[in-house]
Amino acid sequence: MAVKTAAPVGGRRRRVPRHEVPLAPQLLDVTMRLMRGMATKMRRSSVHVAPAQMAPLLRLSFAPSTIGELARHLGVSLPSVSKSVDILMHRGWVERSTPPEDRRQTFVHLTAAGRRIMTVMRQQAERHMAVLLAPLSAEDCEHVRLALTALTRVLPESPETCPSNAPLSAKPAAGRQATSRRPPRRAGSLP
Repeated sequence: MAVKTAAPVGGRRRRVPRHEVPLAPQLLDVTMRLMRGMATKMRRSSVHVAPAQMAPLLRLSFAPSTIGELARHLGVSLPSVSKSVDILMHRGWVERSTPPEDRRQTFVHLTAAGRRIMTVMRQQAERHMAVLLAPLSAEDCEHVRLALTALTRVLPESPETCPSNAPLSAKPAAGRQATSRRPPRRAGSLP
């Protein structure tokens, strides 16, 4: 089987079977189409949930989490998750609680209203997907099911368990300078 050399992962180059190469762009294209469709459906829904709030709600529908656990699972900063949680609390969909045995930890969990919202959104998403998949033949549906089973087996559930958390590109594009999010230091200030 012919192989190509893939980009370095973890400092090593690995050989990728040629049949794998076209799958990545195709999978990304399909994923983006599904995400755009779901985002459009969510905006038109009677339940208005921004995508930034959807991810924490989905995670919390499985189990309560701390802010830090949510941030790690979603691969975002603590302030971003904290802001999302504040918005969800204001809507009455989540609550913070402190267990009496360890008052240093605060957990976030869905309220009854939050569980109802997740049920409604899941039902809407499933109906939307059923409409999209309806034109497929029984054979095509079986192929999709098998592919999804294989993807579920190999894909991590969260960014923290991803085999490579390295950025997609370690170098800035030609002609562009690397930028820092940190503001420049003032003269005379300590590093």
